[in-house]
Amino acid sequence: MRSHTTRGMLALVGTMMAALLAAPLAAADQDKPVSAIVQRAMLASVVRHCSEAYPKLAPTLKAKLDAWNAEHADANTAADAFIADLPSDNRAQIDRTVLVVEQTASDMLGAARRQAAGELFCSQAFDSFGSTSSEGYYDADNLDEAMGMYYMTMRSAEIGREMCVARYPHLAGHADEALAEWRVREAPIIARIESTFDRMQRENPDSARHLMEMVERNARKILSVAIDNGQEIYCRKHFDDLASGEHRRATPKMYRFLEQGSSAQ
Repeated sequence: MRSHTTRGMLALVGTMMAALLAAPLAAADQDKPVSAIVQRAMLASVVRHCSEAYPKLAPTLKAKLDAWNAEHADANTAADAFIADLPSDNRAQIDRTVLVVEQTASDMLGAARRQAAGELFCSQAFDSFGSTSSEGYYDADNLDEAMGMYYMTMRSAEIGREMCVARYPHLAGHADEALAEWRVREAPIIARIESTFDRMQRENPDSARHLMEMVERNARKILSVAIDNGQEIYCRKHFDDLASGEHRRATPKMYRFLEQGSSAQ
């Protein structure tokens, strides 16, 4: 259960990056540059925090970060240039998003250490957060990650409805219609995830509580970056992506794991 929970934590932040952080400006042509900035911030934060907590891992983690930066040099340069040209308000929004990502990395390590799984988390985290799908989104590498990712999708859907409708009451009907369509279409997967997390709460209540508290806290922080800056269009995109099946297109491996079991081949 400890290893399962740790991999689930890795996946939760991965899906935050893919489904929430990748588009704080709510425009399709901006998704990938912002996603690159966010992913780079997460990797750098993981390396920094884990190197401080476990110095013996520092050389390996630094080498992985250097290799990742070299491999993604062109994309990072393009992302930096894109964001430098944005209006100051949008740049400030991205800066706030990066701060949330950095705090999330610290929260994740803290949660893993409370389970006596901090070193395991650090040994797996870089490879997990450095993984992306062909669409540029984080995607699952195993069934546990897929389940963690989908749990985050479920909670962000609920929290997003709450926060968006509180700010934009006229979106209530649109949100409820989109969520109902999503829940009907993906009912078997939703039922499976709910059953898995119910079992986790029974078998390991402390770990489950820490995990769920972290999900709740960070999902609210991430959503507030867009919502608190008057991004009604972000809220619409949040619900439209659920209703349209955008997550299925962007994270195909996650769905294959969830629908086929332990193999995504």
